[in-house]
Amino acid sequence: MVSSQPSQPRYAHTIFCDDVRYETSGKAIIIGVYSSDMFVSGDVPITLPRLLILCEVVSPIEDPVKRLKIRAFGPPLGQEEPEAEIPDIPLPIAPDGREFVASVVRVAIDLAPFTVHAEGFIEVTVETERETMRAGRLYIHFLPSPEVSQI
Repeated sequence: MVSSQPSQPRYAHTIFCDDVRYETSGKAIIIGVYSSDMFVSGDVPITLPRLLILCEVVSPIEDPVKRLKIRAFGPPLGQEEPEAEIPDIPLPIAPDGREFVASVVRVAIDLAPFTVHAEGFIEVTVETERETMRAGRLYIHFLPSPEVSQI
């Protein structure tokens, strides 16, 4: 008996970083990756040159994502809620007749410049045609401004 359920569940994850560069071979070079925390020095609000949110959604090839909306929100972003939307995702085409086992959609949201308004989490969610998934989060900490010594 063949199951109508997909072989694997869909999932999404996010990498927070400073930049992504792509080689002609298709490789991605991810620069300045943050783990679960970012530390910034200075007074609120503080403007950083850039923050890149790189989100990847993976689904079984028999259950590909058809529509995608990625949204970032949280106190560090202030009133801004950057988002990216792909209303109609084409089915992947396998090169050389090889069979795909998964469909992968990668989207980058570039916040340049990036103004940090408060300490807290930046949350990323992914909305598809049938579900909303939590894709990742980054906690931004403020460090006290370094004291300038008086001589």
